[in-house]
Amino acid sequence: MGLTVRCRGLEETGIVRHGFTTKQAGNMSLVSLLPGETPDQVLSNRALAAAEIGVDPRSLIFGQQVHGSNTEVVGPSDRGRGATSAGDSIPRTDCLCTRHPDVPIAGLFADCAPVLVVDLRTPAVGLAHAGWRGTVGGALPSLLSTMARAFDTAPGYCLVCIGPSIRKCCYRVGEDVTEAFRVAGIPGAGGEHLDLVEAVRDQAIRAGVPPGQILAMPDCTSCSPGTFFSHRASRGGPGRMAAVIALV
Repeated sequence: MGLTVRCRGLEETGIVRHGFTTKQAGNMSLVSLLPGETPDQVLSNRALAAAEIGVDPRSLIFGQQVHGSNTEVVGPSDRGRGATSAGDSIPRTDCLCTRHPDVPIAGLFADCAPVLVVDLRTPAVGLAHAGWRGTVGGALPSLLSTMARAFDTAPGYCLVCIGPSIRKCCYRVGEDVTEAFRVAGIPGAGGEHLDLVEAVRDQAIRAGVPPGQILAMPDCTSCSPGTFFSHRASRGGPGRMAAVIALV
């Protein structure tokens, strides 16, 4: 395994560069610059992973994730926001999208689902940070609706990739989470375990993405703590994986 893993279906489009980082890129958080971590090491790890993906690490754009659904459209003038300091990330934003080539958008994950969207027609790309709160709050629907307004994106022309994330086997949740999904009318919360992938897939289908164009990578982050950072497996320890996507 290299520094990143990729979704074959997105690779086959030939119009994007993307990747999900692994622990092979370094034992520190790649992009989150969490307290107690060494910034020089973080930036070095980030540069190595970005090189494998084929993007400029100085151009990466991050949102200040708050487990919400706010979506921001970004372009060339936003390159580098959050690339070297968390302080200049896009404020209070969990979803990003762009139609500009060589504008890499990125997010931080440690069990939440990284969701990548490729609009094959426009073209355009989007990224959503979808944990249970973001899913209940409609992160992916917000991303798709923003892309529709900004780029005339049609869900029928989109590929959606759900990257490595905690799966139902390991995602035990409380009654409060189950009730939140029930009230929101989102499937996936049954018994004591949450199927986050099913929930995100259902939202994509309801938004109009054909089921055959929704690609779910098989990796469970909690089952693979040697490969991916997992908040659950590490009992709340530091470390994040990154998801990155950019139009060629």
